[in-house]
Amino acid sequence: MTIQIPKKNILDKLLKLFGKERDVIFPVNGYEKFGPYAYFRSKRESFWKALFRSTISNNDKKY
Repeated sequence: MTIQIPKKNILDKLLKLFGKERDVIFPVNGYEKFGPYAYFRSKRESFWKALFRSTISNNDKKY
């Protein structure tokens, strides 16, 4: 299974100025539905959701 990750654009650079980052959303159940030889495009999270989300995301939490 091949997943293409979108390139960063001007909105990502703007978010970086605020100390934030957009998440990449991967397709769900793609492998089960289409098999190992499928080609998928992931997409980025909405600019507005990333802008108003708290700075700490699920991946950055310290335990």
